Amino acid sequence: MVRGLLARYLMDFEQVAAVLKLGSDDVRWLVSTGQLKEIKLCGKPRYDSRDVFRLVDAYKRTQGRGKRHVQ
Repeated sequence: MVRGLLARYLMDFEQVAAVLKLGSDDVRWLVSTGQLKEIKLCGKPRYDSRDVFRLVDAYKRTQGRGKRHVQ
């Protein structure tokens, strides 16, 4: 049983794309740039759920940097 989002489980490519709401090209780009690590299991790519959610958190933290705030 998975206990919350911090539990570790492996996701397939389609699950990652659905969680991130990205197209397949964007997910491939994240992998090719090293932002998302691919794990080969029986020759099939899998992704650690914790890595996916860390990626989301990293983008949340950097969102808005460099933008000017209007007051």
